[in-house]
Amino acid sequence: MRASLRDVTVVTVAADSGEALFRWRDAWAPTGCGLLLADNGSSDGFPGKCGVPLVSTGGNVGFGGGVNAAAARCETPLILVTNPDTAPASDESLRILVERHRRGSLSGGGLLDSRGCPVPSGGRWPTVPWVAGQVFFRASSLCRGGRRDWIQGSLILAETEVFLGKLGGFHRDFPLYFEDVDLCARALSKGIATTFVPDARFFHREGTGAPAAGAVRISCFHWGMWRWFVRHRPRAASLVRWLIIWKCLVRIAVAGERSAVRAGYETALDSLRRRVPPELPPAGSLGG
Repeated sequence: MRASLRDVTVVTVAADSGEALFRWRDAWAPTGCGLLLADNGSSDGFPGKCGVPLVSTGGNVGFGGGVNAAAARCETPLILVTNPDTAPASDESLRILVERHRRGSLSGGGLLDSRGCPVPSGGRWPTVPWVAGQVFFRASSLCRGGRRDWIQGSLILAETEVFLGKLGGFHRDFPLYFEDVDLCARALSKGIATTFVPDARFFHREGTGAPAAGAVRISCFHWGMWRWFVRHRPRAASLVRWLIIWKCLVRIAVAGERSAVRAGYETALDSLRRRVPPELPPAGSLGG
């Protein structure tokens, strides 16, 4: 039997995401699907005002941890993982994605910015040359050439049993970044396909899906990069760790003394040296 939109629960995570939660609710509610919101300890009061079923995580457990908490409460066969800034581009977007979803797979759609221009919906697997190129140069994007080894965590449709049962949800090793790249790599290792439905289009208005603090983004990005290699390319993990450490040292040397960039690389360096993940500060300290 073909799945209907009532078989879908759309989930997202709030960490002082502000009025973006209202826009998220108003965008998805007309589709007829269920809604579920995980609150990572927001201090702005908006999650409780949304009128959407709420799951409290008790603190800032990261995007993946929040999604996992919501998924554990999901009662529909399908779950759609979204960011608070993800919304259907048309009335047909979700229907197309659900109808073309291959049972037992992870599915993503075409992402658009606020102007309706395509933005990356996935990318290539990380490689050692990609990491090495970042030491003295700006990091090139993994999202290039139209290749989608993995799909962005801002829009992933899956059977709830596949996401939570077979894959165990997002891995706790990734506080903020690379959780989607890891999920798709684990799916591949278990024979679970990752599919792309370009005709199912969704807006991804970046800005509320991750904390505003640049230092947090920088530290978690580099931690996640190394941990991805530890889990999926272990023979290269030691080299990658030292390459990232060198990158941190170079960036610290040229950054402003009290800048968020410097703070982010200092935290990343400390985490990599001690092999301890960066600690996510309370949501209230990060801004919207």
